Amino acid sequence: MRFDEEATELMAELSAELPAGVIEQARAEIEQAQVQARDEVDKTEFYAEIPVLRGLRATWNGSFWVQRRGDEPWDDQGPIDVLGPDGRYRGTLAAGAPGMPMAFGPDGLVAFVERDELDVPTIVVKRLPEEAR
Repeated sequence: MRFDEEATELMAELSAELPAGVIEQARAEIEQAQVQARDEVDKTEFYAEIPVLRGLRATWNGSFWVQRRGDEPWDDQGPIDVLGPDGRYRGTLAAGAPGMPMAFGPDGLVAFVERDELDVPTIVVKRLPEEAR
């Protein structure tokens, strides 16, 4: 049973016990609340789409690292696809390991920010294998 039907049945039951003015006022307030609720739903904005890309970085040699969203729309730590300077797919790094580098340097150097158990940041520099550059 819908809310409209339940409200109508309740009003019919109460109408025998209450003065007519009270019933009409209650009916008007219910209708006004329904109109306001519909207006709020109509005003609510929803995203037409959920972005798939969460990050994009370019290396020194022109390769691209493209981070996708994870399994859930709010998950920012998805897998990373590596594309060569020619746009060809080179491979995918699994979600969360090691993550998107903060910076790329010459000769395959990359900088990551890692945090310890006390949330203290440390900058870690690593060298990528040739096929991941």
